[in-house]
Amino acid sequence: MHAARASRRRLLGAFSLVELIVSISIMAVLLSILAPALSAARLSALATISLSDMHSIAVPFDNYTSNNSGRYPIHDPAKGIPSTPGGPPLRWVGSVWASSYLWPTLIEDEAPWREYFKTWLSPGSRQRRSATPWITRNGNTTGTVIPVYRYSNSFLASPQVWETLQVKVTPASMKIGARANFEVAFPAKKALLFDAVVGYRRDRGVPMDRRGVLAVDGSAVIRKDSQARPAVQNRMIPSASPQRYHDTKLGVHGWDW
Repeated sequence: MHAARASRRRLLGAFSLVELIVSISIMAVLLSILAPALSAARLSALATISLSDMHSIAVPFDNYTSNNSGRYPIHDPAKGIPSTPGGPPLRWVGSVWASSYLWPTLIEDEAPWREYFKTWLSPGSRQRRSATPWITRNGNTTGTVIPVYRYSNSFLASPQVWETLQVKVTPASMKIGARANFEVAFPAKKALLFDAVVGYRRDRGVPMDRRGVLAVDGSAVIRKDSQARPAVQNRMIPSASPQRYHDTKLGVHGWDW
């Protein structure tokens, strides 16, 4: 009798172990099926946050142009950049093209960058959780964290700077200077800012063929790089390779998609 009960318990235990193994196997199969969908859903959610960030950036840019005769912000190398809101400038010069990532300091009056900076970093990144904006060492920009959303160079010089090389352009027509909103020929098709890093995709090994782009009209969408208009050479920086959204043919007179 005792032997029969012991045998029954062992049999039930064996069945329980088999059931456990089967259950684990089923769970593993389900996870392998669901994992890509869950990953895609997470990426989609982070992309939505990125677009929301860009929508919020459109407001201070609009306010800036409204308060500056329609002109877009531009970095003045002679003035440096502020070390703290309203504080003395750092001893750092750079060039007007540094406006691409110094734009938070240029719209300080519209959106204090120490308050908003983390929304200008890739959602889901470690930098977004821990970074402190524009902290410097020894009065320079060493070790700083810059925004992932880059301000297009098209707004920093005359459209002739981005004329095709086959077209003759006079040096006098190529001028550095902030462009105005009324000069933009295609507000819904011209990139004002774009996500240059797409950190939440790179961290997971996903090709960066898509990125958030903020148009002049305030619309923000995820766009494929392959569908963007090809970049042309910036004639004022002949050594630099053309970049999409930065080097739009005819600058503010052109379009990006």
